[in-house]
Amino acid sequence: MKLFLLNALINPYQGDPDETAVFITRRIDLPLYEQILKIAVEDGRDVVSALGHESTVDFLKGILAPDAAKHLVFNRESIFFEPGDLGLVCRVAERGDFMKEWSLAELMDLHKNGRIEFFLVTRVFAPELILDPKNFFASMEASDEH
Repeated sequence: MKLFLLNALINPYQGDPDETAVFITRRIDLPLYEQILKIAVEDGRDVVSALGHESTVDFLKGILAPDAAKHLVFNRESIFFEPGDLGLVCRVAERGDFMKEWSLAELMDLHKNGRIEFFLVTRVFAPELILDPKNFFASMEASDEH
């Protein structure tokens, strides 16, 4: 199991075009975010930072325990969840301008005003679940190809 540190609620995976990936998301609070990170490190789990904004890295370093700092690094490389992987998400609750990167001061102010959200996300193994558009649109014909 990998633990990804994220600044957006995403569900990236690689697979065949018809593969269905099932993700479960839970809103958590900051103490649980910190506890999960700490336990993952203590268990020797692979902690992968996918924090794509330097200000988010600095923000988290400012609110988490100092021993978490070495795992909080700027990284814009693509990541992909496998079943059983976890993600810890820290994101701004409101949408900013297009391609907005919040400053550290803005993030601290948003946090002070309860506008930062924390989530736990996982990809589960559920091969029996198939996301098929024809299940949502009666006008779509059944097809073995999709």
